[in-house]
Amino acid sequence: GLALPLKMLCDRTLQFLGQCGGRVFDQVNESFFDLADSSANAGLQTAYFDAIKQLRADKTVIIDQWLAAVASAFDDLAVMAVSRDDDYRGPSEFISLLGDDDLEEVVAFDQIVSAANECNRCELLVLQRRVSKVSNRKISLPQLPLSPEFITEQFAGALRSRNLALQPKLSLLELYNGVVLGQLPELLLQSNQLLEDLGILPSLMPETEGVEAVGTEVARSAASGQLAGRKNDAADHISSTSGIVFSELEPRFSGVARSLDIDSRKGRRLAGVRRNRANTIALIIQSRSADGDLTQTGSEEQGGRRDSRESNISHKDLLELLQHIPVIADLADSHTESESNGDCLPQQQRAGKGIRYQIDAAFSQQKQCFANLNDHDQGIIILLDQWFHLIGERFDGKGQEVGKLSALFSRIELPVCRAVLSDPSFFDFAQHPLRRLLNEVFRAGDWLRGVEGLSKDPLYKKLDELLKCVLCAEKDAGIDSVLCGDLLSDLIRFIDVDQRRIRAIEKRLMEQARAEDTINIARCGVDELLISRLAGKEFGYALVEFVEKAWASVLFRASLKCGMESEQWVGAVHLLDQLLGLEPVDEIDEEFLDRLVGILSESLADISFDSYEVQRMFSNIRRYLLEDKNKAENAQPVIFDKAEAQQIDDYSLRVRVESVNPVIPGESNSAEKELTGSVDDNLLMEVDSLKQGTWVELKDDNAGESRPCRLIGSVGSAGKYLFGDRNGCQTVAFSRNRLALKLKAGELTMLDNSHLFDDLLVEAIGDTRPVE
Repeated sequence: GLALPLKMLCDRTLQFLGQCGGRVFDQVNESFFDLADSSANAGLQTAYFDAIKQLRADKTVIIDQWLAAVASAFDDLAVMAVSRDDDYRGPSEFISLLGDDDLEEVVAFDQIVSAANECNRCELLVLQRRVSKVSNRKISLPQLPLSPEFITEQFAGALRSRNLALQPKLSLLELYNGVVLGQLPELLLQSNQLLEDLGILPSLMPETEGVEAVGTEVARSAASGQLAGRKNDAADHISSTSGIVFSELEPRFSGVARSLDIDSRKGRRLAGVRRNRANTIALIIQSRSADGDLTQTGSEEQGGRRDSRESNISHKDLLELLQHIPVIADLADSHTESESNGDCLPQQQRAGKGIRYQIDAAFSQQKQCFANLNDHDQGIIILLDQWFHLIGERFDGKGQEVGKLSALFSRIELPVCRAVLSDPSFFDFAQHPLRRLLNEVFRAGDWLRGVEGLSKDPLYKKLDELLKCVLCAEKDAGIDSVLCGDLLSDLIRFIDVDQRRIRAIEKRLMEQARAEDTINIARCGVDELLISRLAGKEFGYALVEFVEKAWASVLFRASLKCGMESEQWVGAVHLLDQLLGLEPVDEIDEEFLDRLVGILSESLADISFDSYEVQRMFSNIRRYLLEDKNKAENAQPVIFDKAEAQQIDDYSLRVRVESVNPVIPGESNSAEKELTGSVDDNLLMEVDSLKQGTWVELKDDNAGESRPCRLIGSVGSAGKYLFGDRNGCQTVAFSRNRLALKLKAGELTMLDNSHLFDDLLVEAIGDTRPVE
């Protein structure tokens, strides 16, 4: 069963949510009637009235299901261990409850949860630590049953099966936000007081009195719609709770290190050190010091580290300093200059323009140094600097076009740094508005890699426009959740329109590919038939030429239009067999030959074959069968090759047919047949797992360079895979077997940029901290 503190907390939470939930549904009738009455859209009015009926009938079921899910979460605290990996949450897992790609709903959901998290962050973090203490394990904020994210997720789950229309659901969320999340600060305050009275970390609250004041101030500003206008002094108070903020960040820096690789590139190792939160940040600072060297190692030096309380640059002073550092508008010129000097190393380019470099330069002008910052601010700056360094490496490379992407994203390095220093919850919540915006921006940027004429690409122009909006807003009032939500909504709308355009292009490509596949299938049927009839045998060259150049077309047309089970196909094959059956006959019936030639001529006329060529080939056939078949050259055991007869243009010779080359459209699959059975089944299964739209990196056979491509689709029984660029234009096509071989050779790499922000953040943390 639950421990007494958790049981009391659970009872109080269920009572609070039950009362608030009842008030939400009590307001539905009046609110929805007013909305329906003010709407001129008959369909929308009907949707609101239907929602009133459904919610009236399902009110009790929804509330009971909601409360049961919250109660179950409290029970889980007593029986389930919490993995540290849970902190690595992807973008807003609960969004999947809202339907497929419903933009308005996603943005509305994110905004209310993010605003509630920001308003109550300090109370939440304190409560999180107390609940973790009671449950004797680390509880992340999304797992806290009282967090806005969790209770909203469960509320959405209870609504999921109700099939409400979009607008009524959004209106219900507004009611929920005002009633439930609006009263949540009271519940959190009471919950913290309850646990404090029970002796759960009673000294925690006095240490954060300043934070409580800020939390109250932020909550009031949010209630009045002014959350975006928080002042730097509030952020300065928030920074004073670095211990609480980094209690959330600590799992990302790894709990306890027994063997630490401080800088793998310099081979420096520090072993046998057990870290707490404070020396975690100190080690990060050491491992990425300005000159890249460790100034202190071992437990003896730990005692000599500078105490963060001795720093003489406050958080507020740092933010004011950052306001006066000019944002680099464009790095394209510097990139071009370095390129002309033969220096294209992204590390050298960023060494002069990164966040850390710019802050160091500003400090040097004021006779200050980076080491004078407190550990909290140093840790954030170093982490962000490394993160943008990885972004620069991903988007930088050889050539001016590639360099434009890293130059584009370099513009927002300092604005993002200022925003994160002002709001450390950036690290705490995976659905943080700025994080979601950056994730979408960098994912879109990843699509642009390898695009020629980058400046003319509409997506590049949109990203350029969006980042300029970020810069302008940052100069005026700062980057806030409302701005991020609006920009994210605008970007997703643009991408949606752009993707529809690309899908239309890809649809035409797929239709063309399917048509080509149908042609190839017909050709393969003709190839197989002619190989079975001609290959390895001896025939007059006149007969071979006729079959390859003329009758193959009749067979191809019959297969393409009617199929290989049709009368047309069977009849064409029968006529072919009759003609080839004359080769071993010693005495040819000339009358039979004339009738056969007449029927063959009619079939060729039906497909509009060149009548002159028909007459010429039939003349050669008649002369060979009636006169030349038994001449001395053909009676001798010396057999000519088909190519030799073609070279001397002698249709009277008998030749051995080693290969068949019908003159018909399509591609032969003989090369693919050779690969059948020689490719590992596991590789084929991995190829089969590729989904339409998947991004891969393919190595160019000619240039020897890799380029990102997007899978447009696959067609045909042989599995022809089409890859294109970001605009949907086809670049390459491979069969299933060829693709498996490329995978085996390391020439095909599957890419995943869906969580590019989070992946690079984890990598940056791995680079900026000692590795266990």
